[in-house]
Amino acid sequence: YHMYGSNIGSLKVYLLTANSKCEDELFSESGNQGNVWRNLQITLDIQQHFQVQYTLLLTVTINA
Repeated sequence: YHMYGSNIGSLKVYLLTANSKCEDELFSESGNQGNVWRNLQITLDIQQHFQVQYTLLLTVTINA
């Protein structure tokens, strides 16, 4: 992932399983992380159907 700039927002990764009533947060990062690409690796040991969901929240500044 690449998170560079003053208004970058946040990145979150969640795990959703058929048996869970809510999502488990696997990763969260926010703000400027420098002008570099970063690798993210998450190892899962799950014996059921699952989904991985990611959300990107961008911050927009409007000068009026």
